[in-house]
Amino acid sequence: ITTRVEISKVELSGSEEIAGAELEILDGETKDKVVSWTSAGEPYVVTNLVPDKEYILREISAPAGYLKAEDVTFKVASDGTTTKVKMEDAPTEVDVKKTDITENELAGATLQILESEGKEVIREWISGKETGVCKKLAIGKEYILREAEAPAGYLRAEDIRFKVNEAGKVVIGEKVQDTNTITMVDKLQEIELGKVNADDTSVYVAGAELEVRVADGDKYTGKEKLATTVSGDILEWTSEATAKEFAGIRPGTYWLVETAAPSGYTLAQPVKFTVEAGEESSGTVQ
Repeated sequence: ITTRVEISKVELSGSEEIAGAELEILDGETKDKVVSWTSAGEPYVVTNLVPDKEYILREISAPAGYLKAEDVTFKVASDGTTTKVKMEDAPTEVDVKKTDITENELAGATLQILESEGKEVIREWISGKETGVCKKLAIGKEYILREAEAPAGYLRAEDIRFKVNEAGKVVIGEKVQDTNTITMVDKLQEIELGKVNADDTSVYVAGAELEVRVADGDKYTGKEKLATTVSGDILEWTSEATAKEFAGIRPGTYWLVETAAPSGYTLAQPVKFTVEAGEESSGTVQ
């Protein structure tokens, strides 16, 4: 009797044949190699194996972007029918989380996975709108997680270089992470504002009533709306002998306005300033 074994290499929970896997069949008893091949995107047929004998299908090397599968043990049908054997490869998965410093998920960041030279973008997405799960990254190859644009009111995070090891775990530097998750944290964009002495601008003046308004043109009218941070805090305060720091101001152009001067000082003219995306800023009135 001529036996026929049809071997399929497919993605986990899928049916599409995968090319590029280095496979071999071993004698189940002696562990001697019977045949080896590289999958080509279609079932591989082996004939004339011994009926009712146990064999082992082993993956020597998985295709790029997949984890190596466990051995599959099988027996060959003795009635002349085709024995069908399926081996499934799970794709690598890296789950990217974008959070603030309090570990809350942060939407609106434009994120990228790039190859190690930083020239080719493998994937780009916006946090909160699309999944951060990136599949089929090659094992052992270095990638860059980059924040191309931070959400309004936040500073852009530093690049994170990483690899995926043979177990599917993320490796950052020399440290293997406990999971396949990478968390990129954004800090709030900060600005320092205050009232300074006109004769010595290094000296901050206390007691001035100050506020920040959103600029709407080249001239200040007093009708501009009060500025707020991303957390909803209104930018109005009484100045102290140091600069006032606000976190989470959105990029844009503003007026720093003194509404009441301290005793002994004249009311300062509004000062226009710009907050650039992802950069820390400062501003003063004299």
